[in-house]
Amino acid sequence: NRTRLNLRFDTVFERGEEVDYKFRANLSLVIPKTKKRIKLFVSGNPERDEEGEVGAAPETAEDEDLDVAVAYTPVETVSTNFSWRTGIKLKSSSVAWWFGPRWRGYYEGEIWGTRVTQTFRWRTDDGFESISTLDFERDIAEDLFYRTTFKGKWNQDNEDYRYEITPQLFQRLDSKRGLRYLHSTKLKSTTEGQFDEFLFRITYRQRIWRKWLFFEISPQVSFPEGEDWDFTPGITFRIETFIGRKLKYGRWV
Repeated sequence: NRTRLNLRFDTVFERGEEVDYKFRANLSLVIPKTKKRIKLFVSGNPERDEEGEVGAAPETAEDEDLDVAVAYTPVETVSTNFSWRTGIKLKSSSVAWWFGPRWRGYYEGEIWGTRVTQTFRWRTDDGFESISTLDFERDIAEDLFYRTTFKGKWNQDNEDYRYEITPQLFQRLDSKRGLRYLHSTKLKSTTEGQFDEFLFRITYRQRIWRKWLFFEISPQVSFPEGEDWDFTPGITFRIETFIGRKLKYGRWV
């Protein structure tokens, strides 16, 4: 059974901002009698639909729009996944259609695992865009898992190239609880200054009541360039649940 539903509710507090409440639903539905090659996605963030790795709240690049998409996957192996995708993006005041391929490859070395993900899209509102992700990961102890992610995004309507570097350490405390330590450096390719934001976050995650229900608390501090690098504390509370196929958790819960 490859079908699953992920629901989550966030409450976000950040200095200088009003309290933000976010509800997200991510549905991945395998179309029957297609040999699992055609899937329907309804997602608040289409980049999370097949990652199989549940991250802590919030992700470093959340997509506030809603996507309804169909993916055809002619190639799906342990090390390679290639799909063609098309869908509509629903914004607050407009609707955009998009189409393009997505490829992901994974190589498991003796020490490090390497994952490359490349997405190309053409959108009716923003034209062509490219999203590139490179992950390096490994177990460094029985209950410690490390990953560094390099992510870049290009859009033909933007003058700069946005990218970020995010090292993370996952610590499994026991079968129900875990910690994630994250540092993200966001950059942009402009002549005025490359650094855009520095972010530090610690997430505590615990399974509660049932195997499919989780609670997270994520205190953080950030130094955004748009706020003259001011110290900006914040905290996020999340309730998350999964229905359907069990996901991997990067050795933390």
